Amino acid sequence: MRAGHCQWSALTKNQQYQDEMDAEMIYNIIEDEIAPIFYDKNKDGISSRWCALIKNTIAKVAVNFTTTRMLTDYENQYYFPMTERVTKLKDNRFSLAIQLSDWKRRVTQEWDNIKSSRL
Repeated sequence: MRAGHCQWSALTKNQQYQDEMDAEMIYNIIEDEIAPIFYDKNKDGISSRWCALIKNTIAKVAVNFTTTRMLTDYENQYYFPMTERVTKLKDNRFSLAIQLSDWKRRVTQEWDNIKSSRL
């Protein structure tokens, strides 16, 4: 089994051809490497090689699926940007917040007067 990385080809100008090549490579890996390990079972019906492979895989990727990772993503994607936004809205005695509120009020008041037309 390839250790720790996938060997994907660089994208070509012909995406359909590239997709076919990628699919062929995946099918070959399944047929030549994964399936033989999975079906190599002992008298109890257990594939120790498969179990070892899965344990190794979980050990390598588990770090990507932890609560710490989830919280870090939440902080970076939502909490920190929102904190920055709130700080900007509060600056200069809430001047940006007031401008935003005024704009929303004008849009709401004029909403019924909006018409679409062909260009």
